Amino acid sequence: MFAYNPDIVPNSKTTLARFPRFYLAQAERLGLDRAAILSQAGLDAAELNEPDARIRVAKVLEIWRAMVAVRDDPGLGIHIGSALRARDGGLVGYLMQHSHTLGAALERLVRFSYILDETAVPALEIRHGVAEYSVRPLPELMSSLRRLADCDLAAVLAVARDITDRDLVPVEVHLPYPRQGEDLSAHIEFFRCRLEFDRQHARLVFKASQMELPTHAADEGLVRYLEGYAEQVLETMVPQGSLSDRVERALWAGLKEGEVSLEWTASNLGITARTLQRRLRDDGTSFNELRDGFRREMATRLLAQPDLAIYEVALLLGYSEPSTFYRAFRRWTKTSPRQYRENLVS
Repeated sequence: MFAYNPDIVPNSKTTLARFPRFYLAQAERLGLDRAAILSQAGLDAAELNEPDARIRVAKVLEIWRAMVAVRDDPGLGIHIGSALRARDGGLVGYLMQHSHTLGAALERLVRFSYILDETAVPALEIRHGVAEYSVRPLPELMSSLRRLADCDLAAVLAVARDITDRDLVPVEVHLPYPRQGEDLSAHIEFFRCRLEFDRQHARLVFKASQMELPTHAADEGLVRYLEGYAEQVLETMVPQGSLSDRVERALWAGLKEGEVSLEWTASNLGITARTLQRRLRDDGTSFNELRDGFRREMATRLLAQPDLAIYEVALLLGYSEPSTFYRAFRRWTKTSPRQYRENLVS
C-alpha cells in the first residue's frame, strides 16, 4: 500500500484499483469533491470501475497530491486509513480476516503484499518482547505524501482491530518524517501511544503477546483455499517482479517441501542453476546471500512460536544439523537461538 515518487517508480509498477477507490470514497465522506480530485489527478473515473483491476502507482500518488492540495489537514491520512476494514483489502484482506491469530494475519499481509501494491516491501519481526510491522522508508514522506504514510499505518492498525474485534493499542508508532509543529490530535486519538518522528522506517510496534490474539472469524479450511489462490495470483505476477523477488517466493514455496537448495529453486523458476547464479550475479547478489537473508527472517518468526523446538526450526529452514543453524543464527544476531527466544518473553 505504500508508494514511491512517480519519478522513481517505473510506470509498470501497479496497485489494486480498490485502494484509490477507497481513498476517494473516504475523501468524499470528509467533504472533498471527488470529481475535482479526479480531474486534478488526471484520472478517468472509468479506470476505477473494477476494484481488482491494476492501476499505476504514479496515478494513485497524484490522487493523494490532489487531495492534499484541496485540504492539507494533518489528520487527513488518519481519517482515511482508520476507516479501512479487512474486506476492503479483497483477497489479502480476507486471508487476514480468516487467519487464526493476528500474527498469522500480519505474516500473510507481508507475504502477499505484492498483490496489493508492487512497491510495498513490509516486514514483520518479533524480538525482545515486541512485534514490529514495518515498511521501508519512502522517498517523498518528508513533504505532502507524509499523509499517505499516516494512512497506511492507520489502515493496518484499523484492520488489526477489525479482525480481532479488540481495541488494540500499539506500544509505539514510528513515522518516517520530522515533526513539524502540526496538530497531532488525530494521531493521538487514533494510535493512543507514543509517537516517534523522523524514523528510518514507518512502523507499528506491538507487544509480542498481541500477535497471539485470536481473530473472530478464523477458518483454517477457508484460509487454506484462499492462500492457494493467492499463491496462484502471485505466480501470474512474478514476471513483473525482480529475480530476487522470484527467488524469495520460490524459497517460501520450498520451505513447505523442505527444499531450499539452489537446484530446487532454479527448477521452480524454470531455469538452470548456472543461469540463476549468473543472473543474480549480474544483479549484484547471489543465491547464498538471498537464502541467508530469507533464513534469518524466517528464523526469527519461527523462534517466536513456542511450540516449535529449536531443532525443528533448524530442520524447517533446511539445516541438516542443528549445530549449523546455531552457528548461522549467532552470526546473524550475535546471540544463540535459545537466548533469542528467552529475550522474546522477557
